[in-house]
Amino acid sequence: MAPRTMRNGCACPFHSKKSGCRFHELYPKATAHDDLSGGLCAEFLSNAAQILHSLAETSTETHVDLPNPAALLRQALLYFKRCLTIQEYHLAEFTTQQDAISGGTSSQEPTLSGAPSQNGSATLSSDQVQEERWATIVEPVTNDSILDTILAQLETLTTFCSITTTEHAIAGISSLEDFANSLLTEKLPVYMAGTNRKFEVDLTCASFFAALANTKFFLQEIDFAVFTQAVHDAFASLDLTGNPEGLVAKAEALIAYNNAFSGGSAIKEINDARWKALTSALENLTSASKIPTAKNVAKLHILRGDVELYRFQLGSPPCSYDVATKNAGVLLKNAEKIYKGAELTARATGVENDMQEALTKVALVKSLQGDVEQIQALMGGNARKFGKPVLDEAVDEALVTVEQLAAIGIS
Repeated sequence: MAPRTMRNGCACPFHSKKSGCRFHELYPKATAHDDLSGGLCAEFLSNAAQILHSLAETSTETHVDLPNPAALLRQALLYFKRCLTIQEYHLAEFTTQQDAISGGTSSQEPTLSGAPSQNGSATLSSDQVQEERWATIVEPVTNDSILDTILAQLETLTTFCSITTTEHAIAGISSLEDFANSLLTEKLPVYMAGTNRKFEVDLTCASFFAALANTKFFLQEIDFAVFTQAVHDAFASLDLTGNPEGLVAKAEALIAYNNAFSGGSAIKEINDARWKALTSALENLTSASKIPTAKNVAKLHILRGDVELYRFQLGSPPCSYDVATKNAGVLLKNAEKIYKGAELTARATGVENDMQEALTKVALVKSLQGDVEQIQALMGGNARKFGKPVLDEAVDEALVTVEQLAAIGIS
């Protein structure tokens, strides 16, 4: 289907009859050619897609009342796909021009439109030359810039998989896999050439493969054994030593694996696998937090505390996992200590949200040990506006149950 053409020949997907063209508000100097296939349009599509991706993540993480996150991610994927098409066109065009120049088929130096001829009959003022340069000079598309777009698509697909719920189950998992396979088998091998970014690509792919396995297990397309092997294999070939980003990515995949069974099961084989995954996740997060280049260290510590809570919950019915039950007190003490460390780190770095989350979770862990004073004070005063969202999210993430909160007088 041909792109819809709006007034003034604009085919930009952000053009509306009511409000005009958002693209031209941001890029008033762009030409009609740029609207259809220019570098500026590709940049705008990429930025729009990244914003939609961020909104979808925010809506799921903070329960903000936004449109269906799956719909936001679908739109982001469409924008990324068009951006990639535009970039590939311009890279092919640029490569053809370079081949022509190196082959000696062009005997003249390229000049700006209206520039002086050899006899000097035409002249431009310096302002005119600057205006023409602004309008026509676009940064060349490279393998690196195309690779950025491909990886952004895979990251969006990973998020798409991670938000799969009973309310927003993916209709037609095969279409998702087909979309990813075209990137993995047709695009990546071509555009990785000369970029020296193999580790980054492998890590992005590993996170996607683990998330896809999680989705297929949720949709009952694979069984427990296949799911477990797929998550293990996703990161098996990567050496993550000294790489905090990679260690955190693997830990998050393992936590997602555990949460795939959040309904609970008394089957020992499953609980053995969950305990092993959580223990490995904790080791990865601890290693990441000790690396000087690690970012968001307070958040890393909070995640470490969460893992200890997940291990503690394995000891509760219906799982009643023996190792977790016997070590319940130790696990809660570990979580309390880690959350306190996270609060101190967040306070030192001035990250208010992380500090409030850590404080609330310290109170939560204390309440699970029988000391309810701090959490009741937290939920009864002005701090409730900070604590309530944290507890709501903790319930959603299966860190604590509604029944456990009710037992300490929190509803």
